[in-house]
Amino acid sequence: MVDPQIVLEWLVRARDDFEFARINFEEKRPYFAQICFHFQQSAEKFLKAFIVAHELDFKKTHDLPLLLTICESHDSSFSQPLLKMTELHVLDVLWQALQRFRALESYPKGV
Repeated sequence: MVDPQIVLEWLVRARDDFEFARINFEEKRPYFAQICFHFQQSAEKFLKAFIVAHELDFKKTHDLPLLLTICESHDSSFSQPLLKMTELHVLDVLWQALQRFRALESYPKGV
């Protein structure tokens, strides 16, 4: 049985990351790498909240496509096309940029 408090903790952290990134983005703050990082973290935590809520197996990872695949295995609506193909291409390019920033900007050089 899932502890609802754990799911709530994932959701609160996901919301906080999203709001932090959204506010800084809308205020045109010059912290692009940090904003991207927090948007990525928000998506990751929302997916993990779903996974935990449905007691699906997952290992510690930051791989959004893998987490999305786990969610799709339980709920096919995660794989439903929501956007037109051109928009999907733009999102794919943005996703790749987010992954690069997460990898490059998360830790100081040499770590």
